[in-house]
Parts: sequence; C-alpha cells; structure tokens
Amino acid sequence: MAELDKELKITKMFAECFEDYRNLSYVDYSVHQLVAQKIHGLILGYEDVNDHDKLRHDPALAIALEKLNCLELKENFLDGKSTINRLEYCPETILEQEKSRYHRIEHDQKKIEKLFVDIFLQSYKKPPKQIILDMDVTDDQVHGNQTEKSWSCQRRVVTKVCYGSKGLKMRHVVTSLPASKIPPSKLYTEKYCPRGEMENRIKEQQLDLFADRTSTQTFQSNQLRLWFSSFSYVLMQSFPHYCLAKTSFAKATVGTIRLNFLKLGARITVSVRRILIAIASACPYQDILAIAYSRIEAIQDTG
Repeated sequence: MAELDKELKITKMFAECFEDYRNLSYVDYSVHQLVAQKIHGLILGYEDVNDHDKLRHDPALAIALEKLNCLELKENFLDGKSTINRLEYCPETILEQEKSRYHRIEHDQKKIEKLFVDIFLQSYKKPPKQIILDMDVTDDQVHGNQTEKSWSCQRRVVTKVCYGSKGLKMRHVVTSLPASKIPPSKLYTEKYCPRGEMENRIKEQQLDLFADRTSTQTFQSNQLRLWFSSFSYVLMQSFPHYCLAKTSFAKATVGTIRLNFLKLGARITVSVRRILIAIASACPYQDILAIAYSRIEAIQDTG
C-alpha cells in the first residue's frame, strides 16, 4: 500500500494542504510523514490516535514511512499519540499560529476540497458531463457545542408517502434537478432508487475506515477526521483499481482487502544491506499478492 501511495502521491498531495508553523530545527517528522502515518493507521484498522503509542514500534509501518534509520538504531520508530493528535487538533480560536503550543500545523480547507475534485477528475480520460452526488442524513453523535452546515440556497424536495404493515413511511429527496426536466415519480424511481451501490460505498467508509469517529470538541476537528478517512478510502480504492483487476478480489471491500492482504503475519529481518520481509509460505492469496506487487512495479516503469 505504501509503494502504491508513493506512485500515486495521495498522502503527499494531502500533506501539501497543511501549513507547518513548527520550528524545523526541532522537528523529527515532516507533515507528510505524520499524515501518512495517520492514514496508514486507518487503513490497517486503527481508528484512534491512542493506537499510535503501540503502532510507533511497528517495524513494518516504519518501513512504509521510510523511517529506516530508526530501525537501525532500534529506537521508537514513529510518532506517538501526542504528536498525531496535534495534527488533527483544531481549536476554535487561534490568533497566532507561531506562538500556539499545541496547534502549529494548520490545514487549508479550500485546498483539501479542491484536491478531492482534482483526484476525481484525474481518474477519467475526459471529465464527465454529469456528476450525481448522493448525500444522506447520517445519525452520528458528536461532542461539544457544534453547529451544523446549512443550505446555501433553496432546493426542490420530492416526498414519497406510503402506508404499509409497519405504518406510515416518508422518504424525502432533495435535488437540484428542475421539475420540467424530470417529474417526481421518475426522479424517485430512476435516480433515487438505483443509488444502492453508492450507499454501500458510504457504509464501507463508515464501518471499515471509521468515518463516524467524530468525537472531538470542535466541528473543524471532526471535519478533518472525516477528510483523513476519505483520503484513506481513496488510497484503498486505488489498490483494487490498479492491482486487483481481473482477479477474484476485483470488487473486494476495504475490510476484505485489509483482512487478506494487509493483516498478515511476517518475520522482518533488518541487516546493513537489506530489509527482508518473510510472509508464511501458507499465505492463502500469495499468488494474487504477487500479481498486485508486479502491477505496482508496472506503474513505476510507466511513470
């Protein structure tokens, strides 16, 4: 996954959306390394920053983040929870970033939003003529006194009302499509109902990459957590796209990919000349793992 990220530069582009106000003479870990550690932690199934107090001793993660000097010195390989927390900590009011003790890494919201659009458009040979956004209400408990985003303009709402064995049911569809272009019945049956597969992708990010982990005190911090989950999903989706096409895992979910390709036991041997990662010979999908790695090498060859 780290080799694929090195070619696609997803964590690097995300890190460029942050401004670093730290004194660089005291910095051991760049913003890019912090961002990559957080994203790889989510990909591996660790949802909380507290997990990084143990993950910092993981040699495989140190290799992924290219902290090889730590392996040789046998020190704490990576950052712990406190430093990772400073990356996503967003107090409501900061007057002077340079003098702030805990918040010296600031994210740029506009750059992050633009990056999502750029990555999306790069996945097409030609920009699509039409984009359908599926946005559903998600009951997600948050902490603190947080305000919600509001509609910037009036929207058309189509409501379906039905009565069955379980009583009255109402479904609301908010749309920017005018009634002159598509009547209510077709909007519901042809646009709303076929969205089932998109719903699965939303649930996949929530369940497997912890998009609902919004337990900080400020809206900005929770939004940043959601962005971390979203970029983790972008990287995870790149793996089947580039590496698993025409295999039995071509349409695998994030959880399935993690279980069969990332959560593997291995012996890591570090010497002066090389690092050897030995996976068990009984690994059930080693043939597909070899195919995936060869395809990552092909990306390197084509630039």
